[in-house]
Amino acid sequence: GQHTFESVKDFVRNVGKENSVLLAVIAKDRQKHIGNVKLGPIDKNHAFTILGVMIGDRNYWGRGYGPEAIRLAVEYAFTQLGLRKINADVYENNIGSLRAFQKAGFQEEGRRKRQYLSDGKWLDAVCFSINKDNYKENSEKI
Repeated sequence: GQHTFESVKDFVRNVGKENSVLLAVIAKDRQKHIGNVKLGPIDKNHAFTILGVMIGDRNYWGRGYGPEAIRLAVEYAFTQLGLRKINADVYENNIGSLRAFQKAGFQEEGRRKRQYLSDGKWLDAVCFSINKDNYKENSEKI
């Protein structure tokens, strides 16, 4: 879906209410804030979280920032937060996000049929996950 300033503001505002971590994606070429990665809510009991990524600046789409941001967030979740599994749900028509998660070593676990409404159409949620025990070998080398 498209993100407006308001939806991003709500996204950021709600992070504090749940057990989440919000990370900025900064493009090194211009030290520019181009998006965010959210880890949360974090389930400490079952040692997993949900990862969401948004590269809001279209000029940076298709340039590898998504997969790199996902990889770094995964590394952080596994090494710093002590989690063992990360889930992500992606709209089936969001080719850029699907590719980014695949490149970062995520595997498709299944689909939630007709989960999201987008432009008047019901779309599947593609359910991805990555596990701490095998994430290193699944991830393509940068």
